[in-house]
Amino acid sequence: MGLSHKKYDAKSSPFLVRTYAKLGMIEEQIAEEMDISVVTLNAWKNKYPEFLEALREGKKHPNAQVVAALYKSAIGYTYQEIVEEPIRIIDPKATRGRGRPPKEKLRVTKVITKTVPPNTRAQEYWLMNRSRSEWGSSMKLDINSINNTTTMNVADMSPEDRLKWMEDNGWGKKAELIEDSNEK
Repeated sequence: MGLSHKKYDAKSSPFLVRTYAKLGMIEEQIAEEMDISVVTLNAWKNKYPEFLEALREGKKHPNAQVVAALYKSAIGYTYQEIVEEPIRIIDPKATRGRGRPPKEKLRVTKVITKTVPPNTRAQEYWLMNRSRSEWGSSMKLDINSINNTTTMNVADMSPEDRLKWMEDNGWGKKAELIEDSNEK
């Protein structure tokens, strides 16, 4: 448990909440570190605008880091792996008659460039949250024929089940799958 801090202090409370939020702590952890309840933390957010602003300001940095890491994962990246191997250094002056073993030192022997491919789950998450109108997860099936139109939500159907349903209901190639981000 952190610093005992049960009364609001106009100087230290905003400083502490900003610092803990910058460390990536969630509000429950922040409350625990400040030795207050989550209820008190929420009351201070409502009562003291400078406290709420400090909390928001502190959360910006960790959130930005997560966004950057998610984006990096979504597009893929390269990095360099440095391989260091031990080498023996024999100093005749240091070992003469004293029985000291030779010293070992690490030396860079290789630098390998590695590639991390784009992560499709990260891409999906990014697109579904940043471009919901184009990449929403729900779908509807519009089936048009000369005499009628049927609309059916097929978000939970696998592609195989959709095709089977269309074939079983005599729609064949008249069916068309379209994305609809407004349906859930």
